[in-house]
Amino acid sequence: MAIYFIIAVVVVLVAFVTYWALTRGETVDLRCPNARARAAAQWLAQGESEEAEHMLRSAVEVLEGWDQVLARRDLANLLAATGQVEDAIEELELGLEQNWPEHEIESVEIQITSADLQLSIGRSEQAIVALTRAEQAHDNSTAIALLQESRGLLLIHQEEHESATSLLRLAFEQLSELGHDRTASTWVSLAYSLQCQNLALPWPEFDSLAQELQRAILTNMSDRLPGFASVPGQALLNATIQKLGQGGDWQAESQLLSELRNSLEFY
Repeated sequence: MAIYFIIAVVVVLVAFVTYWALTRGETVDLRCPNARARAAAQWLAQGESEEAEHMLRSAVEVLEGWDQVLARRDLANLLAATGQVEDAIEELELGLEQNWPEHEIESVEIQITSADLQLSIGRSEQAIVALTRAEQAHDNSTAIALLQESRGLLLIHQEEHESATSLLRLAFEQLSELGHDRTASTWVSLAYSLQCQNLALPWPEFDSLAQELQRAILTNMSDRLPGFASVPGQALLNATIQKLGQGGDWQAESQLLSELRNSLEFY
């Protein structure tokens, strides 16, 4: 009887979702993250965030396992975008209640997103504790480095720059050794933490990066420095422009970063 009841519930849920999609005049493959993202973005653009939320909640209901975790992540992103940050954190935490060793890095990225949301509503201490526990629970070097980087960023926010610098150095060294695409962004964070302490900037680490990562630093500067609307942030940006300008191969990048600096509202 229990098996037949479960089957009946699943059939009803699928029928409900299908009916909802048909009455909307649209078909959304709830099992496909890309399809969900496209549909949600379209509804958001049309000012129909409730429809997007309904679709993603339906996906959470009908999916299972890791697919359900990804649906919760999508729902959390939508909730955060519409100002429902606490609900977004709850969805992410529900997704992480179970361990997913076969999806370790993706789980860590979800944990980091949760920490960022915690920070956005003033729960930095809670976020740091969660990241520390997550770091202790992993033995994967990439996962640990990503968690160290995230914890370092939170410590920067709390102006605990000495501790932040230690963590970010460890993260940078590991990510650099792995050739990870977050190496450049970690360098920016490390450099900013050092700049806040009026310490020497990590130019040897900069020079050690491969060319493609050096170029990525420009992108990471543009993403992060508007959030570093401070004297240290401006000083780091100016120093990087000067560093690039001294290299014959980086004149164009130096000019682009100069234009970025001039366009920033805080400058």
